[in-house]
Amino acid sequence: MWAISVITIMCLSLAIGKYCERLYSLYESFGCKPYDSYENVPTKYDCTVSSYKTEYVEGMCYFNGTFYSYGEMLQQRYPRTAFQDVCDYFCAVSVDTGLGPYFEYDNCVNNESSDVSGNECVHDVLSNMDLFSHDWAPVFFPGDKCPFFWIADEPSNLISDDCSENPKTCCKYLNYTMKTDRKFQPTNSVTCECTCPPIIECLRN
Repeated sequence: MWAISVITIMCLSLAIGKYCERLYSLYESFGCKPYDSYENVPTKYDCTVSSYKTEYVEGMCYFNGTFYSYGEMLQQRYPRTAFQDVCDYFCAVSVDTGLGPYFEYDNCVNNESSDVSGNECVHDVLSNMDLFSHDWAPVFFPGDKCPFFWIADEPSNLISDDCSENPKTCCKYLNYTMKTDRKFQPTNSVTCECTCPPIIECLRN
């Protein structure tokens, strides 16, 4: 009986751990901190402490403790995760969406190394900091540790859950709040679920 209980607890711990498995690298890169855990395995994060939230301003780009003006380029080159190349990054604003500031990439080269230890999703920190700050949702392909793109589509039937008692236990998507295990489809090709608050996890079908 004791052995069965131990096995049950171990399986439960592993299952809970997998809830945050896909978002782990993204949370680490943005500097979010574990908010809740089970058997020392994070189940929720706190992104209000992320400097990419607290230091975000519309007038300047921000990266790794430093502010940059429009057009200013980073001295170091960084990888563009989804394409496995290394690029120059400069501070920009989106003409199409009006979002920003963020870092645009240029002069990308394959077969070039770059040290991103502890910052696996550095491309998202650079190019999608505005989407992170406005609570868009990252969209992953199965097996990827970092998202391929971010989404902000609003289905007509999407409604918020009541998370007033403790907002940190819920996910945020744009102006919506959702409790754990809540699912929805922003588009026919993308399915999203609140697996590890506060970021909604989305998969490309």
